[in-house]
Amino acid sequence: MNIAVIRILLVEDNAADARIIREHLVEADGPPADVIHVERAREAVEYLERNRVDVVLLDLLLPDCSGAETVATVYAAAPTVPIIVMSGLEDESTIARAVEEGAQDYLIKTHVNAYLLMHSIRFAMERQRIMNERFLSISDVAKTLNAERIVELERKVERLITLLQQRGALS
Repeated sequence: MNIAVIRILLVEDNAADARIIREHLVEADGPPADVIHVERAREAVEYLERNRVDVVLLDLLLPDCSGAETVATVYAAAPTVPIIVMSGLEDESTIARAVEEGAQDYLIKTHVNAYLLMHSIRFAMERQRIMNERFLSISDVAKTLNAERIVELERKVERLITLLQQRGALS
């Protein structure tokens, strides 16, 4: 993964947490980060509809959305962009639901450091890139199979029409 600048959408309503995350990104060994910071899920969705980012760092508890619904909302706006949840919640069922809704990773805020954050970003971006390529590949195969199926059905319809014409059922 050779990237000059990582475009990060940081969705965090706590100013202190946002500052710490920015500091980690500056300290991290990796490409510089261009961080766009919003405080609500609605703002994240609006931004994602108009702009491209490389990764989303997402808090689960926002003023307008909470829990797995937060992940689902942001994922729906940009399903090809990796989402890393950063939360203070350490509950296993919350973590599982966040991943089920589309998160690539789940980091506990109190356990995050610069190295762990950049490691998570790199691997989330790589996993998402692979998933996107596989989806496109599967989509191409499906289109090919559909096209082949249509051709096969057209041949069968032509044979059926010929048979019906031979039997006098069609004029």
